[in-house]
Amino acid sequence: MLIAVVSGDLPPIGTTCEIGIFTEMIRADSNKKLVALYDDCREGYLTVNDAKIAAMKSEPGEGQMSYVNIFLTGAIKVYGKLVTDSDHLIATLEKIANE
Repeated sequence: MLIAVVSGDLPPIGTTCEIGIFTEMIRADSNKKLVALYDDCREGYLTVNDAKIAAMKSEPGEGQMSYVNIFLTGAIKVYGKLVTDSDHLIATLEKIANE
């Protein structure tokens, strides 16, 4: 099992590499499990409104939306689970343990 933390402005490059290698391992052995935690505390993506979108378009540095590389997100979702808080992480791990 790989539990990866991909929170922050940029996921750590080593973690990203490990996820890539691990997804190949999952292709060979479906008993392996991948869970990634992305708990961006800004949570700007939860509150989208016209004023925020206008500011993002007109003012540099005003992007309050969280971002995880789409390729990385896709690999995590195809081969594992992406969770957004520690409670969801624990519940996911418990579910995997009981499978």
